[in-house]
Amino acid sequence: MNNDYLKLTKAFDRYYILKKINSTLSWDTQVKMPKDGFYIREKQLNLINQEIDNSICNKEISKLINNLDPSNLSKKEQRNFFLMKRDFLHKNSLPQKLREDFSKIALKTEFIW
Repeated sequence: MNNDYLKLTKAFDRYYILKKINSTLSWDTQVKMPKDGFYIREKQLNLINQEIDNSICNKEISKLINNLDPSNLSKKEQRNFFLMKRDFLHKNSLPQKLREDFSKIALKTEFIW
């Protein structure tokens, strides 16, 4: 198995785990969050969102994706690579500042609603 592919899958494993943590915290915020608990939950979710962003929005991941030749991968690995690349491009399509601002505003509006 390609070493760059292994590094990429390891980074994306972390990315998907962080997204699941974010999803669980968000669900808990919507379902069980006491009114006074929002301040700390907002900090938690902002931190998780930063980690999610940093996990695949960096030069190392970009280099791995750009340098990896999918023709050297199995069919299953090629499909996985395609999906990772799609997520990478989607996540990196907006400037970081815009992603951060949107995330913070979305959290505040969710709690107000």
